[in-house]
Amino acid sequence: MQNETIEGFRISPQQRHLWGLQQNKSQQTYRVRGAILITGNLDKEMLKSALQNVVNRHEILRTSFHCFSGMTLPLQAIASTGEVPISEYNLSGLSPEEQEAKIAALFQQLNLLPFDFERGPLWHLSLVTLAQNKHLLLANFSALIADSATLKNFTRETQSFLLSLRVRGRVL
Repeated sequence: MQNETIEGFRISPQQRHLWGLQQNKSQQTYRVRGAILITGNLDKEMLKSALQNVVNRHEILRTSFHCFSGMTLPLQAIASTGEVPISEYNLSGLSPEEQEAKIAALFQQLNLLPFDFERGPLWHLSLVTLAQNKHLLLANFSALIADSATLKNFTRETQSFLLSLRVRGRVL
């Protein structure tokens, strides 16, 4: 049997608190969610590339948690690379009312997706096409790696990319 070596860091007091809450309520996963409305021409491949750059720059988006035998608290491990978990949905053929209902259902679906704390990623994105020049980026992060400041930073960096393409984005 080969031993696996993992370099890691202690979790913060806030993460320790959340970890304990999630262990006591195994069905409850605390999350940070948000949506970015994107208007204008959007090159989806360039957006994915920009999101990959955000992942490459921020270690927390490549973080996983490992709890070995005999440990009550996990170790944070940072991967050298990370994927961008993004699903795409085209709702452009639906009426505004149908789109709104489907977006609510997608948010609920995102809320039910499990996080693999040992493998990651601990976040999910959904890109929803509402019209040719109107998109919605739904973001769902584990609260172990994100808070409202993380969501603002993620949004700011995404918006910076969108502005470089002369596309407008705003947080909903």
